[in-house]
Amino acid sequence: MLLVFWQSNTNKQQLIQKLIMQNIPSLPSGVLKNITKNWLLLAISSLAMAGIFSLPPVILRGPFFADKLPVELIFSTSLVIHVDLSVLVWFLSSVCVLWSLLASKEFITAYKASFICSVLGTIILILSPFIGDSNPIKNNYVPVLQNPAFFIGLALFASGVLLNAFLTAMQYKKAEENYFNFGIYCSAIIVLVAAICFAIAMQITPAPDGDFVSYYEHIFWGGGHVLQFTYTSCLVVVWLWMAQLSGFNIKLSHKIIWLVIAINLLIALPSPMFYLSDDVYNLFTKQMRHGGGIAALFAGGAVIWALFCKKNSSNAPHAIKASLVLSVLLFGYGGVLGYMISGVNVTIPAHYHGSIVAVTLAFIALAYHLLPQVGFGEIKGKIATAQPYIYGIGQVMHVTGLAWMGGYGALRKAANSSQDIEALAPKLLFFSGGALAILGGLLFIVVVIRSVRSK
Repeated sequence: MLLVFWQSNTNKQQLIQKLIMQNIPSLPSGVLKNITKNWLLLAISSLAMAGIFSLPPVILRGPFFADKLPVELIFSTSLVIHVDLSVLVWFLSSVCVLWSLLASKEFITAYKASFICSVLGTIILILSPFIGDSNPIKNNYVPVLQNPAFFIGLALFASGVLLNAFLTAMQYKKAEENYFNFGIYCSAIIVLVAAICFAIAMQITPAPDGDFVSYYEHIFWGGGHVLQFTYTSCLVVVWLWMAQLSGFNIKLSHKIIWLVIAINLLIALPSPMFYLSDDVYNLFTKQMRHGGGIAALFAGGAVIWALFCKKNSSNAPHAIKASLVLSVLLFGYGGVLGYMISGVNVTIPAHYHGSIVAVTLAFIALAYHLLPQVGFGEIKGKIATAQPYIYGIGQVMHVTGLAWMGGYGALRKAANSSQDIEALAPKLLFFSGGALAILGGLLFIVVVIRSVRSK
C-alpha cells in the first residue's frame, strides 16, 4: 500500500516538473546556442572587470590615501568605468542573452556582427583609462571619460546592442507564444525607444560651454531613464522564470502577467515626446518614480507570496533560489530608500544600488541556470550556495551604510565623503558591506570558472 502511494506521489511530482519545464523559455539549438553562450560570457566578463574597477571607489572614500595619491582622479576614473561596466555592459549583455532566445537562423550573420561589435567596444572601454588623459565626467546613467578611446568603445558596444535590439524587434510572432517571450520582446522595443531619446538629446543639446557635466547629463538623462524600463521588463521575465524553476507556485494569472508587462511598455513608449516640453528632467523623473516599479511590484509580490506557500519539487540549484529571493528583497529595499532621498547626498546611490543589485542578482540566477544549458558544468558546491548570501547581505550592509551616511550629509561622487562623519556605525557598515559584496562578486566569478572548466 505504501509502495503504491509513494509511486503515485512520485509520478505526480514528475508530471508537475514536466509541466513546469514545458512552460519556461527554452534555448535555441545549434549555432544560435553559441550566440547565447557568447553573450553570457561577455556579460560575466564585464561584471568581473567592473568588480576590479570597484576597488578604488570603495577604498578611496576614506582619508588614508588623501595625501599619498591623486585620489580624486583615480577615484573618478575608476568610478566611471565601474558604473559603465556594471550597469551598462553587464545589464545590456545579459539582456542580449535573453534576446538570443528569440533569435532566428536567417539573421545569424547579423547576430555574429552584433556580438563582435559589442565585444570590441567593451575591450576598448576597459582600456580607455590607459589611453591618453582620462578627464572623467560623473554624470548620471552613462558617465564618461573625455578621451577618444572611451567614445569609440561606447559607440561600438552600443551599435552592437542596437543591432541586436532591432533584430529582436522583428520577432513579433514569437512574442505571441507566451508571456516570457512577450517580456523579452518588449525589452527590445524599449531599448529602441531609449536610442531615439539619446539621438534626440544629442541633436537638441547645445555645445558645452565649459560645463561638461550638464552637457552629458542632458544627453544621457532621458534615454538612461527609459533603459530602466528595459531592465524591469527583463527582471519580470527572469523572476518568474527562476521562480518556476525553483518550484514556486506563482498565483498571478497569465493574463495579469501579460497586462503588467504591456503596461511597462506603454509607460515607456511616449518618452521621446517629453523633449517637446521645457520640463524634460522632471517628466522623466516622474515617469520612472510613478511607473517604473509597477511591473516589478506585481511580479516581486507574487514571488514573495509563493515563498511562503507550498512548493513543487525542484532540481534547481539552491544558488538560483537564494539569488531570486534576495533580488526581490533588495529591489523593494532600494525602492523604499528612494522615498527617503533629501538633497544631493549618498542616499541617492543607496537607493539605486539597491535596485541595481536586485537586477544583478536576477541576472546571476539566470547565469547559473544557463551555464549548464550552453555546455558548461553544473552549478554546485558550498561556494555556489554561499555566494548569493555573501553578495546580497554585503550589499544590504553597504547600501544601509550609504543611506545612513546620507543622513549625516555625506556627498555623493566624492572620494572623501566619509571623512567628516564621526559616527562609526554607518562607516563600518559601508566598508564591511562593500568588502563582503566584492567578495561575493569574486565568488560568482569563481563559480563560473569552475563551471566553465568542468564542462
